Amino acid sequence: MDKSYEARWDLLAPARSQFLSRSYEWSLADLDREVEENLPLLRRVKGRLAASELAVAEYLSKEERRSMFRARLKRMFGDLMGQKLSSPEEDVLAEEWQSRWRAYRDDPSLRGYPEPTPKIPRQGFRKLLKERLANHGLGEFDGWDLPTEWRYRLPIGPWTVETYIDTGGRSRQLEYGHVIKDPYDVPLLITGVRLSSLGLLGLAPAIWDTLTPEDLPEAADDLVVLCRHLMSAFPALLADIEPPSI
Repeated sequence: MDKSYEARWDLLAPARSQFLSRSYEWSLADLDREVEENLPLLRRVKGRLAASELAVAEYLSKEERRSMFRARLKRMFGDLMGQKLSSPEEDVLAEEWQSRWRAYRDDPSLRGYPEPTPKIPRQGFRKLLKERLANHGLGEFDGWDLPTEWRYRLPIGPWTVETYIDTGGRSRQLEYGHVIKDPYDVPLLITGVRLSSLGLLGLAPAIWDTLTPEDLPEAADDLVVLCRHLMSAFPALLADIEPPSI
């Protein structure tokens, strides 16, 4: 991080704090919706991490899901905001969730993961994704790191929201995330951290790694839904938050 970048990053601190505070309130409300509706966004991701989270959640009542997920969310935002948001009781709930998830992950008879990652026609999948994502309000297309990764750039007030689509890597077939940048191309949040609809809820990351060729059209549609879910919230989350003028 060079000096000019570091100085700009420091100047963004008030805007960052305001954005995180708003995002925290939004995430708590949206997590309640996700639990009440039986985790519809999480179910759209065909991946090992999402599948394991769903499998563990199936053993919990709705209230247990809500309390454990809220506890994890509070710990996550507490780390981001540099303050304690969860109670000691909630810390116990968060640890209980982790213990249940590790037990599931470490038991091959429960996981049942397909190994290795299924092969898919990646070139055709990339073409399909670009076709499905077009005209969904993500902004201007940018090649970025073709053929495996590209992005869309959408101005929202003085900010630019970048949406990255990643189809590379042996261990994953698809991943995405959003980055908010100021007019000087400095990220509002920590460099390298990409936001997602599930990530802001403290749920499993949106990584697809169990897709078969037959799953690809549905996966493309699921990606549109997940992208639009958070993109539609950004205008309110960023409203009246101004980057410093220098």
